[in-house]
Amino acid sequence: MICPNGHEVGDDQRFCGECGAPVAAAPVEPHDPVASDETRAGRRKWLVPILALIATIVVAVGAFLLLGGDERGTNTIAGSISVIADDEAQKALDTLRARRIPDTEWAIGEPCTGAKVSRGYGDIRPGADVTVKDGAGTIIATGRLQRGEWTRSACVLPIIVEDVPKAAFYEISVGRRGEQRYSHAELEEMGFLLILTIGG
Repeated sequence: MICPNGHEVGDDQRFCGECGAPVAAAPVEPHDPVASDETRAGRRKWLVPILALIATIVVAVGAFLLLGGDERGTNTIAGSISVIADDEAQKALDTLRARRIPDTEWAIGEPCTGAKVSRGYGDIRPGADVTVKDGAGTIIATGRLQRGEWTRSACVLPIIVEDVPKAAFYEISVGRRGEQRYSHAELEEMGFLLILTIGG
């Protein structure tokens, strides 16, 4: 050992024999490198399976939420259909805005229907049928349009169709509108979220 002033001191001495400075021996911790490595290896051994399990759960829950699937193998098709205001409705809106006349009927978030914003879209209203057929033309699920809301230039009505069984192809129609055709892979890629725009 060495004293604070640099003199050599015996391991069993508490004071330096030359200068009298106290010498404090540092406690020595026993170190077993084999035991430390085994402890770390034991921790790593459990860490990998636990992380793998957590990752599997996260992926499974994410896929379930993203794809809208359930234990019966069905999906929910959700989304919206927007009816863009035609020229006549847009002119009325522009006149109100130019005159700065408050009109609660056209306020953002107010209830609306397709007929209100564009001629020929009276079938696009809350409660209107949303029909899903398979590739053979058989109806496999139905739903309804929900309450529409005015945005600023369109009436947006939410679409919800629950319990849609898996099919290779889907034909989806809203009200009297024509059918839109999608493969299962396309709808899956879209997260079963359908965004349609008509009118204008």
